[in-house]
Amino acid sequence: MKTNILLFLLLLFATNPFMTIAQDLPGDDQSENRKTQLNAEPQKGKFHIAIQDFSFGAVSSQFTISSFSLRAGYMITNKDMIFLSGQYTWNPREGYSKAIETSLFYRRYFLEGAFQPFIQFGGGLGYVDFTNDYMNVNNKSIYGTLSTGTGVSFRYKRWGFELGIQTDFNRYSTGRFSIRPIVGVSFSF
Repeated sequence: MKTNILLFLLLLFATNPFMTIAQDLPGDDQSENRKTQLNAEPQKGKFHIAIQDFSFGAVSSQFTISSFSLRAGYMITNKDMIFLSGQYTWNPREGYSKAIETSLFYRRYFLEGAFQPFIQFGGGLGYVDFTNDYMNVNNKSIYGTLSTGTGVSFRYKRWGFELGIQTDFNRYSTGRFSIRPIVGVSFSF
């Protein structure tokens, strides 16, 4: 029930920019007013750095912050970005010691302005280290992962704040699909 409510609120938040664009008055310079109103400036050629994907939870009855991710990207057009993401996770789940992932992503924004819905997809490589008591044969593994996600970014001047949802395949060498939130803060220059 809580998951359905969370997904509904996230979908509502992501589609809100499409529903709130109003008509301009006749005779106004619509393109100039829209850029001023939505805080839009060209993004092509800008670099973005971000802190994202904070994870926390209970592992072995202990509440801990267990994941941290950095992102570096480049805007190839006003609406298209490619970025490299790296994540370090400690105690990602029972039986795991740590995991390190790096991925290459493509992200497409759908509006220019302050609120920008987006979709993204990418793939990468990871390394997981199992605890010794969990895996007796081989306690280290290199794996590939595929990801896709959607969300919305709010941009104010050089700062961006994003919220979304992402699904991953084979994260931590599990061979399964997982769903996780996209939460981040970025800076462009």
